[in-house]
Amino acid sequence: YPTHASKVNVYNQLERMTKEGAKAGSKSCNNGIKMHKMFENANTFDDLHKAVDLMLNNAAIRQKRADSLHAKIDSFSKNSLVAEWFSGDWDDVKCETELLCNGKSLRPDRVMIKQGKAVIVDYKFVAQPNLDHHQQVEEYIKLLTEMGTYDNIEGYIWYVDLDQIVRV
Repeated sequence: YPTHASKVNVYNQLERMTKEGAKAGSKSCNNGIKMHKMFENANTFDDLHKAVDLMLNNAAIRQKRADSLHAKIDSFSKNSLVAEWFSGDWDDVKCETELLCNGKSLRPDRVMIKQGKAVIVDYKFVAQPNLDHHQQVEEYIKLLTEMGTYDNIEGYIWYVDLDQIVRV
């Protein structure tokens, strides 16, 4: 017998992409969903390469796109900040994990934790930066601060296709 009313929140990547301005079914929206999927469980660059291979094997992308993504991943390693994020040296990496605090619920793309430090990264696959993205990461930082668990919190917006990283 249930003793409380159950409430289930189902995460929908398409809903999130359309809230950020992508048109459902558009090439841009589909690309964003696939790219988020690629980053979803990656702790290292090798994990990213494996995710691309899996998308290729599952016919989610074609060989030409896979080759392009592999080259892009290799280029990521040249950026010292991104190289740190995918070094595999973090104590914990949370991808697309819901954060709950004081009745608020948010879902940053990536939170990396090591020795009292938390680094938040929100991936964007858009043609141009948007002020709303900055506010979104500020909310993530605020929520983690309210949790009181981390001594040092950093937040970043990574415009992957634009090869830009913005510290919030």
